[in-house]
Amino acid sequence: MLLVVGAFTLASCGGGGSPAAREAGTEIVARAPEVTITPPETHAPQAIGTIPALTLTAGGDPCEVDIARYFQDPGNDLLRCSAESSGPDIASVDVSGPTLAPGSAGEATVKVIASDSRLEATQTITVTVQELAQAPIEATQTENSPTPETSPQLQPQPQPQSEPETTLTGIGVKVTPSNDGQRADFRVKFVPEDAELTVLDIAVNPSGRIRHLTSFGNTRYFRFSCANGYHGVATISLSMQRTDVETSVQVTCR
Repeated sequence: MLLVVGAFTLASCGGGGSPAAREAGTEIVARAPEVTITPPETHAPQAIGTIPALTLTAGGDPCEVDIARYFQDPGNDLLRCSAESSGPDIASVDVSGPTLAPGSAGEATVKVIASDSRLEATQTITVTVQELAQAPIEATQTENSPTPETSPQLQPQPQPQSEPETTLTGIGVKVTPSNDGQRADFRVKFVPEDAELTVLDIAVNPSGRIRHLTSFGNTRYFRFSCANGYHGVATISLSMQRTDVETSVQVTCR
């Protein structure tokens, strides 16, 4: 708390003031009012619930984690998320998804951090990677068994390498409605993931509110809230400027 107190003094000198004041040597003091300055309140991001543990298979496909639903900011600040793995050779993290890619068998802990550039909140994900199960052997060859003839194996021919696609071809939307029917979180992904993006336009009809939660690479997370007193279907339209790519989703407000 900053307290500011000011004062100034008027005293008789050099013929100033009334004669009565000069004769009596009167001193006049005026004090400024006290001023209290309160710094703006800062709201730290908050973790919501717990991100469940994951079990993956060594050499298997990466697993995508919708982490935006596990954080919120009371001050509605934009949150940016990052993640780091205690064992990258077991579970590596790609923040553009975000996805977790299994490596060798073992267990690793992934730390997820949501920051508003001043304060942050964290969550952890326990990732277990299991060995790939081996298929059972149906028959074994004994010493006296005849050796089957083998045919020559054709060697695979190398495929020509194509340039990566960078032109936006589509927008994918995944909607997760709330239990009370008053809001919905949705994830927007662009196809292909390395496409060059311009500006994403979002429109709501007939009413509602859209808030940007966070971003991971070419993936965006938003929250839609129904307008007060509205009960019905709201259409959310998404389009990318300077392209013909657009899509829409519908949310029912109860």
